[in-house]
Amino acid sequence: RTLRGERSTCEREEKRDETMMIRWWPKVFASCSFLPLLAGALALQSTSSRRAFLGGGAAVCLSSSKEALASEVPSSGELLRLTRGYERIQELLLNWDAITVGSCRGLVSAAEQAQVIATNGGATCDKAPLKIQEYVGYRSVNDPLFRADKLMLRAVPLVDGDDIDDYLDAVNLWAEKAQMSSLNAYTSSWGEANPNGSKGQVNAFLDDAKFDVEESATVLKKILTILDLPLQSPPPA
Repeated sequence: RTLRGERSTCEREEKRDETMMIRWWPKVFASCSFLPLLAGALALQSTSSRRAFLGGGAAVCLSSSKEALASEVPSSGELLRLTRGYERIQELLLNWDAITVGSCRGLVSAAEQAQVIATNGGATCDKAPLKIQEYVGYRSVNDPLFRADKLMLRAVPLVDGDDIDDYLDAVNLWAEKAQMSSLNAYTSSWGEANPNGSKGQVNAFLDDAKFDVEESATVLKKILTILDLPLQSPPPA
């Protein structure tokens, strides 16, 4: 019975350690360079307990993350891309209809008015959901938010230790919401061309994209706050 109890206790500890690894590994990976991770992995292979890795390799990796990334810490000028990107997202949300309405400015043709269900308004009257991609960094390398998640990760050494978890969670959420904004914008642009497509489908995916853009703006504001960056670009000198 004693042996069985010891085995049960050991299994519970192993399970706890495994849970800790699953919970913290993505954050360790996101905040450290490859070499400390490799050293931690080798340490894991050469010991009999995963606890040794959690207490040793991961600790070394986390403690050395700032030194490992020091050479890649972005300049204040680079970080202002995030501020400019936030301003552009606010501009998009404030002028959503004007930016996404398309070249016909919302006018409806006589052919459309005659349809019971609007299915085809002609290319010249289509909405312009792909404009959204310009504002979330998915259209051009010149967009302020192009690969913004990479820039955010390079800024990890600038984050106060108490805010690291919140910051990394926010960066992951930003990447997810920005990608979904772009994806829904792209899907909306094909809303009429797809099987059973219609203008209703275009508008539905456009609404989904707007929701994701709104959430992207909220997350980006949190990231700017953690990095102590302004929400508005400074006036030109």
